[in-house]
Amino acid sequence: MPGQTLWQVRGTKRVYVYPNTAPFLPQPNIEKIVLGEAHEISLPYAPWYDDYAEVIDLEPGRMLHWPLNCPHRIVNADCLNVSFTTEHMTDELRNAYAVNYANGVLRRTLGRALGSKR
Repeated sequence: MPGQTLWQVRGTKRVYVYPNTAPFLPQPNIEKIVLGEAHEISLPYAPWYDDYAEVIDLEPGRMLHWPLNCPHRIVNADCLNVSFTTEHMTDELRNAYAVNYANGVLRRTLGRALGSKR
């Protein structure tokens, strides 16, 4: 749930960054990730999502940072790839984490969808 930056050292890769809204990131899914009930790789994916992605080709010496909680998909080129990810936290990110955590607990406690129009 922290902010992330991807640093490309060697090789190339294509990064698809999707909006951090449904259907790319359903709210219940982010809550499950925050609560440790799911991993980020368990998010839904359909090939048509790519139509809505920002696509970035990352080359050596470049780095990429995307908005908080944006799902992303990485396709390595047919070469040796070396990259690393750094994470960071700010007060704003901690607050967003706390809100998602609280919503997840409340969703489980109340047994209904939060924010519904019922």
